Amino acid sequence: MEILSEIFKSSVGEPQLDPRIGALFEENQGALQRRLKYARRISHVCRTFRRVAVGESSLWNWIWPQMAFSALQAALERGQAAGLHIRAEYHSRFFPRTSTFEADCLRLFATAAKYSPKWRTVFVEVTSPPLLWLLNEIG
Repeated sequence: MEILSEIFKSSVGEPQLDPRIGALFEENQGALQRRLKYARRISHVCRTFRRVAVGESSLWNWIWPQMAFSALQAALERGQAAGLHIRAEYHSRFFPRTSTFEADCLRLFATAAKYSPKWRTVFVEVTSPPLLWLLNEIG
């Protein structure tokens, strides 16, 4: 089972952090969504793959606000042993004015709060002035 676990980790990959700021390198931004998608696919192949994949916490330990709530809860439970990496980025040029980002962030941090001892990194970047209230709500 350990070999299978290593194969899964290798196939899913690990997003690389920029050591200067502790954030994902720009080219890895889409890696989080792909990572979760691949982990889910692996876990649906058969019972053995599911048991190994669900038990490998490093497949599930990257969390972000736009995750579906069920995926967020599963990732928090499954990923906590590896230390959780929580990312909340809002760039006004990428999200429309009607975005639900604020609500997603509040939901993320409210749900993740009980796992705070397991947080490894938390990265929040907001480049839209109207959303700075979010930092006050979280803090």
